[in-house]
Amino acid sequence: MSSIKYTDDNGLLYLIQKIKTLLGNKVDKETGKGLSTNDYTNADKTIVTGIDGRVTTLENAGYQTAGDVQTLINSSLASVMTYKGTVANYSDLPSSNVAVGDTYNITNASQYNNAGDNATWNGTSWDVLGSNIDLSSYLQDSDLVAITNAEIDTMWNGN
Repeated sequence: MSSIKYTDDNGLLYLIQKIKTLLGNKVDKETGKGLSTNDYTNADKTIVTGIDGRVTTLENAGYQTAGDVQTLINSSLASVMTYKGTVANYSDLPSSNVAVGDTYNITNASQYNNAGDNATWNGTSWDVLGSNIDLSSYLQDSDLVAITNAEIDTMWNGN
């Protein structure tokens, strides 16, 4: 596999210093000023202050609150799969009285699964969820090469 460039601690420190130098030319905030001379008005403040009351009104009108939505998400995620136990063989998985999401661990390998796989009922059949995956051909630490400061300068300058 070819080398892949990354930025290590030294490269990050160098880049941060370049950014700080660039930001040294920025215009500083003036005390007592906002983002412009068109300062926040009392009329604007009145509108923003009234939002809290409108939110309460909406909640009382039957709209869902953030808490309601989070509770629904949590309960939905918790019920996606239900662990039912362990069977010795794929052929031991039940064929009746099963519900979508019922999940079993399968101890022994077969033509349908590897030892230790899990299988979940999908409504019509058992779906083997997978097994160990050999990642040895994927990116290794030895494939990584730190980017140099000179390379950062080249990118910084648009070359």
